[in-house]
Amino acid sequence: MSDLLIELGALITSKQEESVLSAEVISGELVIHAIPNKIVSLMEFLRSNPNLQCSTLIDLTAVDYLTRDKRFDVVYHLLSMYQNLRIRIKVAIKDEDLIPTISKIHKAADWYEREVFDMYGIKFSEHPDLRRLLTDYGFQGHPLRKDFPTTGYSEVRYDEVQKAVIYEPVSLSQNIGNLISCRRGRVLNIFSQTTAVKWRVDLFDVLKIIRGIMPTFMKIEFTDASVKLICGSS
Repeated sequence: MSDLLIELGALITSKQEESVLSAEVISGELVIHAIPNKIVSLMEFLRSNPNLQCSTLIDLTAVDYLTRDKRFDVVYHLLSMYQNLRIRIKVAIKDEDLIPTISKIHKAADWYEREVFDMYGIKFSEHPDLRRLLTDYGFQGHPLRKDFPTTGYSEVRYDEVQKAVIYEPVSLSQNIGNLISCRRGRVLNIFSQTTAVKWRVDLFDVLKIIRGIMPTFMKIEFTDASVKLICGSS
């Protein structure tokens, strides 16, 4: 199967030299790395070629590589029900780059691209209706970017007096700024007063831990060697 996919990748590369940077097989799946401004012609080829017939867009998403020059990968998953074939297309772009919409070829891309714009801030040129899809119209930022704060920028509540939905800046009862800015790789000592259990974790997982224990958060203690998160119900 891998040999067949390698041959198929070579065929696509030879037929679409102006659109394809490279092709490879990863975990038994064909992955095509494409040029951003040529994505439309590549999608047309993959859909119309009788040996491929990738007529179904299964998914369209993105990945944020915060420290990379070309920060985002826009990822397309295609399916050919005629050839029993799946192909993944990856396009690397910078933060400010535009990428052409493929909604004229795959109707499903319309809302997929709106979701990617909403979550990552990636803009698709010539999109018929590029608005936010999952967040509110006045939402600040893009939640799936790696530099988006886990608390967000504002909180929403319903005010009984004003009989309206109110947006307010996020206010935390604890200052976790120093904790978030700690260098990756340091060790945390986390104690629970209620369970007397001690965990040792890498700071890479700090935010996940905070999310889980925030409802019972009591105190944070900083030392030169570690950070203690003291939590309990009282």
